[in-house]
Amino acid sequence: KPDPRLTTIAKSQADAMAAAGTVKASLAPSQQLAARMASIGEPKTAAAENVSAGYRTFAEAFSGWRESPKHNQVLLTGDATRLGIATTYASNAKHKVFWSLVMAGPAPTAASAQALTPAR
Repeated sequence: KPDPRLTTIAKSQADAMAAAGTVKASLAPSQQLAARMASIGEPKTAAAENVSAGYRTFAEAFSGWRESPKHNQVLLTGDATRLGIATTYASNAKHKVFWSLVMAGPAPTAASAQALTPAR
C-alpha cells in the first residue's frame, strides 16, 4: 500500500538525482536507502529501491524496471507491504525525468519501536 513516509524519502532521492542531473547522485552517503530509512525512524525495516532516469511516464519507468533483472528483483520483493514513489523533472538535465521507488516491509509497531529506542 502507498506510504507517505516512503514517498517522502523517494522524493528526496528523485530530487537529489535531478539536482545533480544524474542517477549517480543516489550513491551519495546521505542518499543511501539505509540513511533515508533511518531518517524516518525505521533503521531496521527491510527495504529496497529502484532509481532511474529518462522515462517520461510511470508506465515507461515500470516497464524498464520490469525488463531489468536487478530492478525486477526489487519489484518482486516478497516481504514488501508498502511503497513510496516519486519523480522529479529537471529541465537542464540530459535525462530530464528522475524516478525513485522505495519498497519496504511492515512498519514497526509502537512496541517494537520502543524496543529500538535506547534507554536514557
